[in-house]
Amino acid sequence: MTSDILLPGWVTATQAAKMLGVDGAYIHRLVALGNLPEGRRIDGAERVTFFRESDIKYYLKTHPKVGLKRAANQQTA
Repeated sequence: MTSDILLPGWVTATQAAKMLGVDGAYIHRLVALGNLPEGRRIDGAERVTFFRESDIKYYLKTHPKVGLKRAANQQTA
């Protein structure tokens, strides 16, 4: 799942969304609500926001049902 990490320990918003089973907008909503730490731009990345992989894994551990509704909807479609 995270085998395409560009920087060890960091994932893009797209990768974070895949890890949680949600879309990219949901990741940014979590940041806006204060549920995820603000992303970072690393080494001059202009348009790519990175998140600590450990923060995403912790959120998934504390919110194990995140993404389940979306997965169920995709299976019935």
